[in-house]
Amino acid sequence: FGATWCGPRKKEIPAFNRVNTKYKDKGVVMLGMLQDNQVDDVGLLNFMSDFELTYPVVRANGDILAAFEFPNALPTTFIYDRRGKVHLVHRGPLEEADLSATLDKLLAAR
Repeated sequence: FGATWCGPRKKEIPAFNRVNTKYKDKGVVMLGMLQDNQVDDVGLLNFMSDFELTYPVVRANGDILAAFEFPNALPTTFIYDRRGKVHLVHRGPLEEADLSATLDKLLAAR
């Protein structure tokens, strides 16, 4: 979860792009959730282009926010295992090494 105005999210996007490229062929799916009412669809597409996002971003509507218990910190990253169980909820920026280590652990636990 992030927003177009969220500095920490902007800072971690290049790392998330690299992780997405590295793991997408291993069954990992990354999805950005935009928690930003300030930007229209064109603004979102421009943001995705400006940051060369390699994973899709969707708007977090009220139902999505409720399902994720309204993340109260941006950015917030959720990582799920293959069974759909929450493995990690990380509030604040997430380092590339930590994200990769978590994914490696989950992939090894097949």
